[in-house]
Amino acid sequence: MKKILLIITAFVFAISANAQHQVFVAGQSTIYQKTVLQVTVNVKKEVIKSGPYARYAQQYLGVVVNLSDKTEYSITSSNISVAESTYKYKNNSYSSSSNDYNNISSGNTLDISRTSLVGKSIQAMASDAAQAIFNIRRKKMDLITGETQEAYGAGVEAAIKEMNKLEQQYIDLFMGEKSVSYSQHEYGLVPNKENKSYVLTRFSKEKGILDILSSEGNTIVLTLTPEKGIGIHTDTEKRATYSLNSPVIMPEWATATLINGSETIGTSLMQIAQFGKIIEAATK
Repeated sequence: MKKILLIITAFVFAISANAQHQVFVAGQSTIYQKTVLQVTVNVKKEVIKSGPYARYAQQYLGVVVNLSDKTEYSITSSNISVAESTYKYKNNSYSSSSNDYNNISSGNTLDISRTSLVGKSIQAMASDAAQAIFNIRRKKMDLITGETQEAYGAGVEAAIKEMNKLEQQYIDLFMGEKSVSYSQHEYGLVPNKENKSYVLTRFSKEKGILDILSSEGNTIVLTLTPEKGIGIHTDTEKRATYSLNSPVIMPEWATATLINGSETIGTSLMQIAQFGKIIEAATK
């Protein structure tokens, strides 16, 4: 009756169409260097389908459940990292699943007609289903406590396993079915010194990741904030430390922050060449 739904999706594309190297000019030399960032956003999708007896769940089972179908997306995690010096796309889609209920095999699907009479109202059938749940639970307890001699040894475990399956199928008539899927979305970004904020995509709890031009949902924005005073400070110290024989670009540190609407969903401290400056060769 119910199976865990697995969906594997991946969206890989680059932000900033100009993927040319950052160019620095030092004296007579031209130096090419850039830092490429990769942002990964992991999204969870939950789909809940209402059960046929959902409206009677509280009355007969004492639980409150969704009375209508529902789909909801959430961002489970994110990552900001320095990628290779050239674009390399990862396609690391992964899938996972979680479910509030046991997975029911097709061979144990409950036939509602077997437990209800033709012409009964929905409420009457819901009442029968609730009573069946209580009867199954009582029989399981009798087996566990030894009050019944219907099964022995390993047969007790097998009997309880089958009753659990049947009980779950009745419960699903009230609770409905739930499927969970995960998707991984990756964005490549080549920052430049003049721009400290980049809109990567949009996100909605009702629709998930959206097109960047969509008018729905929140924007997911990456901000880069240069950090002063981290690492080697002076040009002289840098030359002495690195024993420079030729000009190089010395990257500067920056804090990368990923924001969904007004919520921070990820931060990372990294070195970015585009925010750095030329360090001339040490004098011989």
